[in-house]
Amino acid sequence: MTTPSVPQDTLLMALWSTQLNSYVFVAVVALWVSFLSLESFLSPVADPGERLMI
Repeated sequence: MTTPSVPQDTLLMALWSTQLNSYVFVAVVALWVSFLSLESFLSPVADPGERLMI
C-alpha cells in the first residue's frame, strides 16, 4: 500500500490554519462592526457630510 503524497500532519496543519484564518477574519469583522456601532452611538448626531470629514 502506498502512502499519500501529502503527509497527514501537513494536511491537518493546512486545514487547521485555514480554519484559524476564518476565525480571525470573523473576529476582525465583529470588532470592526462593534466599533462602528459604538462610534455612532457615542458621537453626536451629525449630517452625512460632516461624518465624511473624519
